Amino acid sequence: MGGNAILYQGRIFIKDGLDNDMTAKKRILAFEIGTFFTRYVVFEDGRMGIPGTIATPVDGEEPFYQALAHIVSKQRAPLDGIAISVLYGHEIGRKLQGYLDDPIPTWMENDANCAAMAEKLSGNAVKLDDFALITIDSGVGGALFLDGRI
Repeated sequence: MGGNAILYQGRIFIKDGLDNDMTAKKRILAFEIGTFFTRYVVFEDGRMGIPGTIATPVDGEEPFYQALAHIVSKQRAPLDGIAISVLYGHEIGRKLQGYLDDPIPTWMENDANCAAMAEKLSGNAVKLDDFALITIDSGVGGALFLDGRI
Protein backbone atom coordinates (compact mmCIF):
# COMPACT_ATOMS: atom_id res chain seq x y z
CA MET A 1 0.00 0.00 0.00
CA GLY A 2 2.98 2.27 0.36
CA GLY A 3 1.79 4.48 3.22
CA ASN A 4 -1.58 5.46 1.75
CA ALA A 5 -3.53 4.13 4.75
CA ILE A 6 -3.52 5.68 8.18
CA LEU A 7 -4.88 4.03 11.32
CA TYR A 8 -5.95 6.90 13.60
CA GLN A 9 -7.96 6.54 16.82
CA GLY A 10 -9.23 3.13 15.76
CA ARG A 11 -10.31 4.33 12.31
CA ILE A 12 -8.54 3.68 9.02
CA PHE A 13 -8.16 6.47 6.48
CA ILE A 14 -6.94 6.01 2.91
CA LYS A 15 -5.58 8.63 0.53
CA ASP A 16 -4.82 8.52 -3.21
CA GLY A 17 -3.54 12.07 -3.63
CA LEU A 18 -6.86 13.63 -4.67
CA ASP A 19 -7.54 14.81 -1.13
CA ASN A 20 -5.17 14.87 1.82
CA ASP A 21 -7.70 14.80 4.66
CA MET A 22 -10.34 12.11 4.96
CA THR A 23 -10.65 12.56 8.72
CA ALA A 24 -13.16 15.44 8.50
CA LYS A 25 -15.48 13.70 6.03
CA LYS A 26 -19.03 12.99 7.20
CA ARG A 27 -20.80 11.36 4.19
CA ILE A 28 -18.66 8.93 2.22
CA LEU A 29 -19.93 6.79 -0.66
CA ALA A 30 -17.90 3.58 -0.73
CA PHE A 31 -17.63 1.38 -3.84
CA GLU A 32 -16.23 -2.13 -3.97
CA ILE A 33 -15.68 -2.86 -7.64
CA GLY A 34 -15.58 -6.55 -8.45
CA THR A 35 -15.35 -8.52 -11.66
CA PHE A 36 -19.07 -9.27 -11.77
CA PHE A 37 -20.69 -6.96 -9.21
CA THR A 38 -20.10 -3.46 -7.87
CA ARG A 39 -21.29 -2.94 -4.33
CA TYR A 40 -21.83 0.47 -2.77
CA VAL A 41 -22.96 2.03 0.49
CA VAL A 42 -22.97 5.47 2.11
CA PHE A 43 -21.26 5.86 5.47
CA GLU A 44 -22.62 8.79 7.45
CA ASP A 45 -20.58 9.83 10.49
CA GLY A 46 -19.02 6.35 10.43
CA ARG A 47 -22.36 4.51 10.36
CA MET A 48 -23.05 2.24 7.41
CA GLY A 49 -26.26 2.84 5.45
CA ILE A 50 -28.19 0.37 3.30
CA PRO A 51 -25.90 -1.27 0.73
CA GLY A 52 -26.70 -1.64 -2.94
CA THR A 53 -25.35 -3.78 -5.78
CA ILE A 54 -25.21 -3.43 -9.56
CA ALA A 55 -23.73 -5.68 -12.21
CA THR A 56 -20.31 -4.28 -13.08
CA PRO A 57 -20.66 -2.87 -16.61
CA VAL A 58 -18.27 -4.71 -18.90
CA ASP A 59 -19.28 -3.27 -22.28
CA GLY A 60 -16.78 -0.42 -22.21
CA GLU A 61 -15.29 2.34 -20.11
CA GLU A 62 -18.06 4.87 -20.78
CA PRO A 63 -20.95 2.70 -19.44
CA PHE A 64 -18.85 1.82 -16.40
CA TYR A 65 -18.22 5.44 -15.41
CA GLN A 66 -21.80 6.44 -16.27
CA ALA A 67 -23.09 3.72 -13.90
CA LEU A 68 -20.88 4.96 -11.04
CA ALA A 69 -21.81 8.60 -11.74
CA HIS A 70 -25.51 7.64 -11.72
CA ILE A 71 -25.13 6.13 -8.24
CA VAL A 72 -23.36 9.31 -7.07
CA SER A 73 -26.05 11.57 -8.55
CA LYS A 74 -28.97 9.72 -6.93
CA GLN A 75 -27.70 10.27 -3.36
CA ARG A 76 -30.22 12.16 -1.21
CA ALA A 77 -27.63 14.53 0.28
CA PRO A 78 -24.28 15.93 -0.87
CA LEU A 79 -21.27 13.65 -0.45
CA ASP A 80 -18.05 14.64 1.29
CA GLY A 81 -16.09 11.97 -0.55
CA ILE A 82 -15.96 8.71 -2.48
CA ALA A 83 -13.88 5.69 -1.42
CA ILE A 84 -13.13 2.99 -3.98
CA SER A 85 -11.89 -0.55 -3.33
CA VAL A 86 -10.53 -2.05 -6.55
CA LEU A 87 -7.61 -3.97 -7.99
CA TYR A 88 -4.57 -1.76 -7.51
CA GLY A 89 -3.20 0.39 -10.33
CA HIS A 90 -6.41 1.74 -11.80
CA GLU A 91 -7.13 5.45 -12.20
CA ILE A 92 -10.86 5.02 -11.58
CA GLY A 93 -11.09 7.84 -9.03
CA ARG A 94 -9.55 10.40 -11.35
CA LYS A 95 -11.50 9.29 -14.42
CA LEU A 96 -14.78 9.23 -12.48
CA GLN A 97 -14.40 12.97 -11.77
CA GLY A 98 -15.02 13.66 -15.49
CA TYR A 99 -18.47 12.09 -15.22
CA LEU A 100 -19.61 13.95 -12.10
CA ASP A 101 -21.48 17.26 -12.07
CA ASP A 102 -19.19 18.59 -9.32
CA PRO A 103 -15.79 17.28 -8.20
CA ILE A 104 -15.84 15.11 -5.07
CA PRO A 105 -12.68 14.09 -3.14
CA THR A 106 -11.90 10.47 -3.98
CA TRP A 107 -9.74 7.83 -2.31
CA MET A 108 -8.72 4.49 -3.80
CA GLU A 109 -7.13 1.38 -2.33
CA ASN A 110 -6.36 -2.18 -3.31
CA ASP A 111 -9.27 -4.52 -2.56
CA ALA A 112 -7.19 -6.97 -0.48
CA ASN A 113 -5.81 -4.08 1.60
CA CYS A 114 -9.38 -2.85 2.17
CA ALA A 115 -10.42 -6.32 3.36
CA ALA A 116 -7.46 -6.43 5.78
CA MET A 117 -8.22 -2.93 7.09
CA ALA A 118 -11.86 -3.94 7.65
CA GLU A 119 -10.72 -7.00 9.63
CA LYS A 120 -8.39 -4.79 11.70
CA LEU A 121 -11.06 -2.17 12.31
CA SER A 122 -14.04 -4.36 13.20
CA GLY A 123 -13.40 -7.98 12.29
CA ASN A 124 -11.39 -10.97 13.43
CA ALA A 125 -8.10 -9.02 13.62
CA VAL A 126 -9.14 -6.22 15.99
CA LYS A 127 -6.77 -7.44 18.71
CA LEU A 128 -3.94 -8.41 16.35
CA ASP A 129 -0.96 -6.28 15.34
CA ASP A 130 0.46 -8.89 12.94
CA PHE A 131 -1.64 -10.89 10.47
CA ALA A 132 -1.94 -11.82 6.81
CA LEU A 133 -5.10 -11.84 4.73
CA ILE A 134 -5.50 -13.75 1.47
CA THR A 135 -8.31 -13.06 -1.00
CA ILE A 136 -9.44 -15.52 -3.66
CA ASP A 137 -11.81 -14.30 -6.35
CA SER A 138 -11.06 -14.12 -10.06
CA GLY A 139 -7.44 -14.02 -8.89
CA VAL A 140 -5.45 -14.33 -5.69
CA GLY A 141 -4.46 -11.31 -3.60
CA GLY A 142 -3.21 -10.55 -0.15
CA ALA A 143 -2.39 -7.98 2.48
CA LEU A 144 -0.05 -7.98 5.45
CA PHE A 145 -0.31 -6.12 8.77
CA LEU A 146 2.92 -5.84 10.78
CA ASP A 147 3.19 -3.92 14.05
CA GLY A 148 -0.37 -2.62 13.52
CA ARG A 149 0.43 -1.10 10.11
CA ILE A 150 -0.48 -2.37 6.68
